[in-house]
Amino acid sequence: MNSSDLLIQLAEIAVAFAGFSGVVAALGSKNVWSTVAVFRFQNLLLISIMCVFLSLLPQALSFYGLQERDVWKVASSVMLVVILIFMFQRGFKLMNLLNLEPADQLLRIVGTAIYLLSVLSVTALSLGLAEYRPIEATYVSSIIVLLFVSALQFAVLTLTAIQSGRQVGQWH
Repeated sequence: MNSSDLLIQLAEIAVAFAGFSGVVAALGSKNVWSTVAVFRFQNLLLISIMCVFLSLLPQALSFYGLQERDVWKVASSVMLVVILIFMFQRGFKLMNLLNLEPADQLLRIVGTAIYLLSVLSVTALSLGLAEYRPIEATYVSSIIVLLFVSALQFAVLTLTAIQSGRQVGQWH
């Protein structure tokens, strides 16, 4: 399988996560969402949109006649910037939420995991750009890590919606 086929499939998976987040939103819509649930939902949507954009970016760049190595360097540079912006923006939001909800251990654990996985992606991309590793494999691997983060957010949102539904007697 070549990388463009794999990237298209990864984009499809990211779209599925974004779509299913709507289902989760509908499940939780009977209850008022907490600021933590809104944060998780925003993360899921943002990461899914990032994955779709970043999965399609190399294909779009190749239409401009760039050499393959340059396509991966430009795409990796864009990914690095996008992930860093996401990390700082969502990291500050997470710190604010932890100040408001200090007892939420799940938020602390998942937030830390997301942050560490983002650092992993940034490190891998930096190594790829410094030519220590194959840049194409690093790029695709970083998108897979982002999809894992998206899956983690989806699982937490779903479990939270089910748990809150049970508390108000919607599900038995």
